[in-house]
Amino acid sequence: MMLSKKKTKAQPPKAVREIPTSSIVVGKIIKLNLEKVRGYLADDNVSMVGIWGMGGVGKTTLLNEINNSLQGGDANMGFKHVISLVVSKGPQFEQLQKEISKRLGLPPNSAKSDIFEFLKNKDFLILLDDMWKAVDLPEALGIPLPHYQSQSWKDRGQRCKHKVIFTTREDDVCAHMKADKGIKVECLDGEEAWHLFKQHANEEIINSNASIKKLAMKVMEKCLVLPLALKVIGGAMSNKKKPEEWHDMLRSLVKLDIKTVTGIEESLFCTLKSSYDNLADDTLRQCFLCCAQWPEDSSIRTVDLIEYWIGIGLIDDFKNIGESFDKGYNLIGNLNATCLLELESRFHYDYVKLHDVIRDMALWIV
Repeated sequence: MMLSKKKTKAQPPKAVREIPTSSIVVGKIIKLNLEKVRGYLADDNVSMVGIWGMGGVGKTTLLNEINNSLQGGDANMGFKHVISLVVSKGPQFEQLQKEISKRLGLPPNSAKSDIFEFLKNKDFLILLDDMWKAVDLPEALGIPLPHYQSQSWKDRGQRCKHKVIFTTREDDVCAHMKADKGIKVECLDGEEAWHLFKQHANEEIINSNASIKKLAMKVMEKCLVLPLALKVIGGAMSNKKKPEEWHDMLRSLVKLDIKTVTGIEESLFCTLKSSYDNLADDTLRQCFLCCAQWPEDSSIRTVDLIEYWIGIGLIDDFKNIGESFDKGYNLIGNLNATCLLELESRFHYDYVKLHDVIRDMALWIV
């Protein structure tokens, strides 16, 4: 007699999915803006919030903290679905639709109309990162406008919570999206900038020598008090134990801070380039620049990246393919240690990615 297998019911997708973030998060500014956003989420008169500021200032970090703060029990503030998406400069709307469908538990090829019908009577929060221009949410992605309420709910005198939060570099995008509230993410103050820099640059080394501490403060000042620059330059200096090495970095930063540079973003590129120049050798520099071949905001499969490096001759002179891959993973570890290349997961090397500003800097160098 055969026993029939009991079918297990598929579990519905989680309302909120945690997004891995750096273990080091800027304190005061992130916390103040997070409290402000949560206030807007609780306000029935605020449906759309635009978070704006220059590249590298911490907008994505704030958006990820908003997402993660809504995890577990009553923390989700009543939202049945919280979906985080990266839009980017050249948005791939079909792929974004598939991501939305997956998060909602819908078939992967669901049409925009299916997404709209599913969401229109649900309480949802959509988090859109890195928007470069206004997006027609229903037309492009099937997302009901935050102010939309179906007639059946109006007849019952009830109201759904439809909210959208997006990040952008341009205040104009906030206006074109008709955001109810805008939050400008400002650069750090001196105290927070110094605290963040020390965390990435190895505070023990900085405090070990009075000359290094003095030089470290000057290097920090050249980072434009931007979290991304502080993280990258700090990471580049995390194993530098001699004052001469700090002098060398400071000279590089001063030399690159030329008056002919126009625009804050190019000034940031000049600052970040010092970390690139500080890489151990030309092979590592070329390996880094190759990462910019992938589209913006891509998750880069490490196997594909290493095979690419092998294919163009950046990894050679090894007895077998296993040794070549060992070398490739070592190169990835070195790039991650300098904060130029990010791991998708804090504990795995399966996928890596470039911050969009770091990628822009790599293209600027090329």
